[in-house]
Amino acid sequence: MTSSLAVSMVARPAPPVIGRFARPTVRRYSGPTSVTEPPPHAPSANDPVLIPYLAASDRVDADQSLCALIEREVRPLVARIVGQKAGPTSIAAPTDLEDICADCTASVLERLTNLRAGRDAEPIGSLSSYVAVAAYNGWHRYLRERFPVRSRLKNRLRYLCGHQPALAVWTDASAA
Repeated sequence: MTSSLAVSMVARPAPPVIGRFARPTVRRYSGPTSVTEPPPHAPSANDPVLIPYLAASDRVDADQSLCALIEREVRPLVARIVGQKAGPTSIAAPTDLEDICADCTASVLERLTNLRAGRDAEPIGSLSSYVAVAAYNGWHRYLRERFPVRSRLKNRLRYLCGHQPALAVWTDASAA
């Protein structure tokens, strides 16, 4: 979901008007809608791609499965997402992009190791989705570290727009 301070030209129903300022409707999270979710350790709860790694009988087989999984699934997806976020006219140097990819791969590797060891009860339903989120988070972490003033300004604007009745932040529904 992308936040935007610009007014969109898409025809939408007008929000209720208080004085001369429009207030957007607020949707609140009401919790899970389904009561019949599978238990966390159900065999079908993890992505089928992870089954050879999770079901490996010894450490050598597990390490081989993990290496194949990282090389075949994780690294190409992380590199593609970070490359797309960086774009052709990137503000990041090639070495920075390699560091971002390595950090993202390391975080996925840590999560997979914890999952196999039983230290993490939450299953990974879709490895590609999990890796994509890790890659996006890695890119945003890089931006926050590289441009701290930009990050502070963005957070302050978001706070101001969320706490002043005369201001609002619109979300672009087409980007979701």
